[in-house]
Amino acid sequence: MPQVKQAGHQAHGQCRPTAAGGDHALLGAALAAQKTDKELASRFAPLAKALASGEHNIIAEFKAVQGKRADLGGYHRVDPVKCAAVMRPSATFNAVLDAFERG
Repeated sequence: MPQVKQAGHQAHGQCRPTAAGGDHALLGAALAAQKTDKELASRFAPLAKALASGEHNIIAEFKAVQGKRADLGGYHRVDPVKCAAVMRPSATFNAVLDAFERG
């Protein structure tokens, strides 16, 4: 498996802007760039390309929600719709992952 850089974290539990989507982009790029499994590389190449091209928007969308309170619709029993909206704040990132999943 290729070496994958990890985005760092700041004090007080706040992620750097690239930590949320950056780890996935780096992993996709590493899987696409590795040379031992050509099939794996070809499978992840479109993901790596799409994440790289949308990186600016993805980071901006994640930064826009950092540090803000989020309404999950409850504490122990969260609302699944509200929770999904909070946990997937980047429309660009979601579209890239959804397209990759559809293959």
